[in-house]
Amino acid sequence: MNRLFSGTYTMEISITGTNNKIQLTQPLDLYAKRIKHIEICDDMTVAPSGATVYSGDGQITMTEFNTRAKKVYDLNFDEIRTSTNKGNMLFVNKIIDFSQSVINIPNAAANIGSSILLIIYYDEPTQTGIIPPEGQNKTTFDSFELPILNTTKTRWTFPENNELRGKMFQQLMLQLSCTTPNGNTAISAAVAKNAYITLKKNNYEFIKQYPLYRLYQVGNVWALRFQNIVFDFTNSYIDFISTAGITPGVDSVYINCINDDNK
Repeated sequence: MNRLFSGTYTMEISITGTNNKIQLTQPLDLYAKRIKHIEICDDMTVAPSGATVYSGDGQITMTEFNTRAKKVYDLNFDEIRTSTNKGNMLFVNKIIDFSQSVINIPNAAANIGSSILLIIYYDEPTQTGIIPPEGQNKTTFDSFELPILNTTKTRWTFPENNELRGKMFQQLMLQLSCTTPNGNTAISAAVAKNAYITLKKNNYEFIKQYPLYRLYQVGNVWALRFQNIVFDFTNSYIDFISTAGITPGVDSVYINCINDDNK
């Protein structure tokens, strides 16, 4: 079973040279944070920068922050690909020094201009809620929708949702190519593969540029399990790196959610 997490960070690793070994950098957002899971996201079309997403072979090696020991050594991309893992994520449970961690790919020169997407799931102390053990956890099911009114804008903020304001979220599940409760059409997979979602509480981005398509979990064996996160709708948004395939005034981002009901 996937572990609970309360923060995500999408690290875009640009392939800019011929060296097959690529040194990672340490994001400030992840400094001294406990890493729960990692994934190589290879089923998006474009990265946040607009670069083509790398989907080839590779390995990742990660160094523990405190011991400086390699705790993940030459882990093959095939074990952590979003396109094939059916939602099953390996449990890392370490504080990682990303500046001492590397990725190896077999032919960097042939992929210059592409980007590797590494999704990092972690414990965010400001967002870590308490969820009762399985069998005792009480939940409610709901949904929210973001209509896309035009393709001139590429960033769309969620409308206020009075019913869900202040709710604690345990799961978010993107719906594709169906009729929404408001009578719109849910975006297609092709559109979702060009978009990234950011969730904020006040001014802090704790779900940061998360690949929107990863929230589509139909057919996955394991679900994404948020640890009772709370976000501001009118402070959170979706970036469409490309608006190709969107029908303005007709299409919506439609998300089902599971919320905490432990009172």
